[in-house]
Amino acid sequence: MIQLGFGFTLFLCGCQALSQDMTRPMDGPPLLSEAERSFEAGEYYRARKMTQRYIEEHPEDMEAQALMAAILAAEIGRQKEVLQSKAPEEFSEKETEIQAKTWIERAEMLLNRQQYAEALEAAEKVFIYDAGNVKASYLVDEINKRASKDGAFEAMARKRIYQSEIDVRVEGYLDQAEQQLATGRLAQAKLTIEKILLLAPGNQQAEKLYEQVKQETARRGT
Repeated sequence: MIQLGFGFTLFLCGCQALSQDMTRPMDGPPLLSEAERSFEAGEYYRARKMTQRYIEEHPEDMEAQALMAAILAAEIGRQKEVLQSKAPEEFSEKETEIQAKTWIERAEMLLNRQQYAEALEAAEKVFIYDAGNVKASYLVDEINKRASKDGAFEAMARKRIYQSEIDVRVEGYLDQAEQQLATGRLAQAKLTIEKILLLAPGNQQAEKLYEQVKQETARRGT
């Protein structure tokens, strides 16, 4: 199984046809086969660019669409790791430029796939690195316009509200778990962390807390 970290292993379980059950794993169209190899090697940007080129020529190819979905998920997983390990203000000017460009490209790709809520989230990430980014502002307007035109605006809004509610609950549970761990209430902390991981699979902070609980439980021999 491809290891993406950050909970995307679960996502790829549903996409294993890409690497195990595909009828054309490495002997299909050269461009797509090369994209698959790049994906397997963790070269997500290169894989995305090649897959995008292939889809532009073969928009009906569902295997290519599935590959693109997996690539986007992997890129987002990797991006989350970067964001949690380094604050935006710690980025160099070049790193900031690369991050903004990457999020714009991802937003455009998600928009083309009519994944409006995800596209809007990606476009808004640009402002973390470039608060006045004109292209990102245009994308936000375009995403909202196309979502409204396709009758998906309300669904997109509901999804964003739901995700915001989840984020609030996760933050509350994280604070609660940290307090429980600090006061030695390991069983309660374990249950709280499990709630977090149900709401936000792969949450790095929760996974770290879970490891701390396991280590402390082992140390106590309980």
